[in-house]
Amino acid sequence: MGSSNNIISIYYQNCRGLRTKLNTVYMNILSHNYDIVVFTEKWLHENIFDNEIIDQRYQLFRCDRNRAATGRRDRCSVALARGPYS
Repeated sequence: MGSSNNIISIYYQNCRGLRTKLNTVYMNILSHNYDIVVFTEKWLHENIFDNEIIDQRYQLFRCDRNRAATGRRDRCSVALARGPYS
């Protein structure tokens, strides 16, 4: 794991406007070796690419909001990343 003494380090961010904070969020993660990264963002969608959110050390799992499919405006998107492992 990224931590030295079997302690899991987790980064959680309720982004609240990820598009305007992409660089800040990306740099926060880049400067640490978190084991797990979790984002919640109401407006995460397919036009925001994985490499804009997180660097290549992580494996990203996304559940983007799909308003067209659900017809709902009140749904939240989640992105979960794991790594970096050696």
